[in-house]
This record gives sequence, structure tokens and C-alpha cells, in this order.
Amino acid sequence: MEAAALMDSSVYRADALMAQQSVTTPRPVVTPVPRLNRFVRQLQFRHQLTEWGTPSGSIAQVLPALVAQAMGEECLWVSDKEQNKIYPNSWSGLGFNLNSLYFLNESKPLQSIRTVLCENTFPFVIIDIRQRLNSADLHFLHTAVKQKKITIFLLRPFYLSNKNGNPFSKQRINSSYSISRKSFQLSVVKGRAAQKINLSFQEVLCG
Repeated sequence: MEAAALMDSSVYRADALMAQQSVTTPRPVVTPVPRLNRFVRQLQFRHQLTEWGTPSGSIAQVLPALVAQAMGEECLWVSDKEQNKIYPNSWSGLGFNLNSLYFLNESKPLQSIRTVLCENTFPFVIIDIRQRLNSADLHFLHTAVKQKKITIFLLRPFYLSNKNGNPFSKQRINSSYSISRKSFQLSVVKGRAAQKINLSFQEVLCG
């Protein structure tokens, strides 16, 4: 009886541990681009504030968009761009589930962003704005990430540099595109990963 009782107790503890691990172990980020996967595997995106430098405009945002799609979470993409047109077929082509992707476009969206984060409406928010963020804004985003367990991508229209740091971001990554070389480049400014990777246009768009 004692052996049986001990065995039952051990099984219970193992089941409990497995249940706990299934809750706490994050789903791996897997994009359609194998070499991109090896690169981002070294980074931690969930429940973190990640800042992306995207100086080449919308085409440079393809790489953070692929990572966002691979997160598999309901997502709000906030933009302050004028005449920002949404092309559903393009987003669907990147693998997004259009039923779980939402867009908000305002000329000055910071107040709306604060409301969304305070109400914890979306588990994943992408902030794609040109408006300057001060230290108080960045601290608010950092606090929302920690308290609400939200994932935030902050897309900036310029190269990130260590000269102008952001202590509130878990990692800072530049994503750019070279027309002459027809290739994308990711370079880590802050974070644990290989410092740089080049990906051809064909590799990214066709997997």
C-alpha cells in the first residue's frame, strides 16, 4: 500500500509539473524563413518591449512582421502614417490570420495606445509611429509589459544606435533593405543574438 501510495504521489507530482511547464513554456517563434528562425531563437520577444529600427520604410518592416506573425497572438498594429492603406491580401500572404489582426490609424495615437494597454485589450501591440517618444512614454510601455504581460514591438523609422539608448527595451534590432543587393539585413544593437544576418529577397519572400 505504501509503495502504491508513493507511486500515485509521484505520478501526481509529475502531472502537476508537466501542467505547469505547459503554461510557462512559451511557444517557439517559427517563421517561414529557416535562417531567420535560427537568428530570432536567441532572442526573447514574449512579454517584452522590443524596439526595431526600420529606416527603409515598409519593406524593412517585413522581417518584424514575419516575427509578429509567428507569435500567433491576437495583434493590434497602431500607425500614425497619413494615407495608410491596408492591403488584406498582402498580410494574408505573410501568413497572418486576418481574424486576429487589427489596425488603428491616428495622427497622434499615444493616448489611444495608453488606453489599449491599460485595458489589456490585446496581448500583442505593434506601435509603428513617427511621433517622438520621451522617457515617460517609454517607461509607461515598459511598465505595461511587466504588469499586463503584453508583448510590444516598437517600430522606429530610423536606424537605432547605442549613442541614443533605450534602457526600457529588452532588445533593439535594426531591420533594413538594400535595393542594390536585393537583400534584407538584421543587426542587433541590444540583446543576446548573433550581431548580424543578411537574407536575400527571394529567401524572405519565398521561404
